[in-house]
Amino acid sequence: MRDESYILILAGHETTASALSWSFYHLSRNPEVRERLEKEIDEVLGGQPPTPADYRNLPYARAVLDETLRLTPSLYIVGRTALEDCEIGGYHIPKGTAVQPCWRIPQRSEAHFPEADRFKPERWLEPQPPDRPKHAYAPFGGGARHCIGHGYAKMEVVYTLAAVCRRWRLEVISDQYPEVNSMGNYKMKNGLPVKLIAREP
Repeated sequence: MRDESYILILAGHETTASALSWSFYHLSRNPEVRERLEKEIDEVLGGQPPTPADYRNLPYARAVLDETLRLTPSLYIVGRTALEDCEIGGYHIPKGTAVQPCWRIPQRSEAHFPEADRFKPERWLEPQPPDRPKHAYAPFGGGARHCIGHGYAKMEVVYTLAAVCRRWRLEVISDQYPEVNSMGNYKMKNGLPVKLIAREP
């Protein structure tokens, strides 16, 4: 029970908080993206708080989250244990070896994502290349251990983005890239100091 509770807290709370923090960071650094997001939110919500029915009508908000998770995934490494001897990319992996794939590498690859270092949510509104490897984008893991809560997590972040951005702009105070505590969960070590600016109703 203790172990399961710990995982629920780590996977269901810290990851969402991290995704939101990074979303606000990227929006502050990319005002043209923020303006497009605000326009979508204003048109869809009409000044009202978001409801479950609004999720499918916020494609750009979903794209902002996807792009945030591509550049700054909440969990950027996963642990796997080799069940038998195998070879991956020319490397011999003995049975019992702990392997930790890093999602940040393929998700920032120019081969899979043109202008890979640019925050570009509109890439997720276009048809995805059919030749892109299955796990080139996998912020929720993959295979048998794909995150069971990924659908809920995405809805949760999109609703929160819509609710906050409907009324506020968050301007990051420091020009420095946030110091990161990267012990598995890619989160900001000292939080994200921002200035709140009320939007016109």
